[in-house]
Formats: sequence, structure tokens, C-alpha cells
Amino acid sequence: MLLLTACGEDDPEGFGNPTDTSDPSASAVEITMPQSGSVIYAEAIQISGEVNGAAQQFDVRLVTLDETVIAETTVDSQPGSWSVELIHDYTGEPTEIEIRTAQAEQTYDSVSILLSDSSQRPDGTFGEVIIPADNTVLGGDSIPVEGRASGLPENQLTVELLNADGTVLDTQRITLQNPYFIDDVPWQTLVERGTYTGPATLRITYTEATSGEPVIIDEVSMTLTEAAG
Repeated sequence: MLLLTACGEDDPEGFGNPTDTSDPSASAVEITMPQSGSVIYAEAIQISGEVNGAAQQFDVRLVTLDETVIAETTVDSQPGSWSVELIHDYTGEPTEIEIRTAQAEQTYDSVSILLSDSSQRPDGTFGEVIIPADNTVLGGDSIPVEGRASGLPENQLTVELLNADGTVLDTQRITLQNPYFIDDVPWQTLVERGTYTGPATLRITYTEATSGEPVIIDEVSMTLTEAAG
């Protein structure tokens, strides 16, 4: 099973213009999904990206650390966006895999992921804040936040910054790049603290599909100091 879409600025339907592959160095073929660090539990990987420059025919490969190709397909794309669903038959514990776009021996782009059998996936919906760490002291107007999540309804995540009395200082809503929902994918955002200083809590939640109530996935405590300048 293979699903492929490709579109270009001059040929939005994705046909009618022959692909010129005479000069692969004239193009950059970027991978935009999945993100590096994703843990893929699904039996297929939705891989998307951009072709910048001349139209290109290129391979999309899943390659192990010992350079074994475990799945691949060929994409014929005009300049613009491309997307392909690549089926794999890997079973086992999470192992590091590189997704590459390449033509012959020339690699355009690569991302590193963990590939796993779905039986290895933890049950239910889960996620965590990775940055900042718990009990961190932070300054600055904006606070970079990074984390991971899996199994969220509609792939929607809410990040809130609360002061010591529970007042919400800032809210950011994030849509995960997780087309099969069961994969464990990274996310990032910025939250604004305003002029507040003192103890604060960073909270991530999702909305429960049946009740419509927010469910807390993780919380991180911190102390906010005076912003620089």
C-alpha cells in the first residue's frame, strides 16, 4: 500500500510536466514530517517534505544504523510539497532508524527516529514536559517549552503557565504532527510570563473526548525571576 501526493507551483494537480532529474544538485529535498526524535509505533510512516528548486525524482528510505534499507519508495515531485505513506514490516523494541531522501548515493535530507512494534507502546494517552526541568529558576519574557505526547484526541494539546494562586498567565494550543495518533512525537512552543515573578506552574492538558473536561498530562514547577533588561 502506497499513498503519494505531490504538487508544484506551476502544476498544482501534480501531472502534465515531465520531471527533470538531470541535475539533482539543483534541488533541495527537505523532510518536514516526522520530526527527529519521534517514536513510530504505527505500521506505516507518513513522510512529508518540500522540493525547493528543480523537479526531482528521489528515493525515500528507512535505513538502520548498519545501513540496511528496511523500506523504500520512489517519489516523482514537482517543486513544492510532497507526501508519501511508507509501509514497513519492522517488529521489535524501539531501534534507531534514519529516514532519508536521496538520489543514488546523494542524500538530500535525513531525520533520526525510533521505530518500534505497536505492542511496545504504553497504553492510553501520555505526554511530558522535557524543557524546562522541574524546579528551574527562569528569567526572560518568553519561556521555551519542549515536550512529547501520544494518543491525544484530534492531536490537540494545551500548554498553560499559571502563577502561584492558579491564575493563567498564558495559554498555547498545539496541534501535533501525529497522523496515526499512536506515535510518540515531540512538540515545542513559547509561553509569555508578562511581568509576573515568583512561583509558577507549567501544565499540559488535553480535552477528554467524551466529557469535554481537561485532563492533566504533566506539570512542572518553576520560579520566575525578573526579566533581563
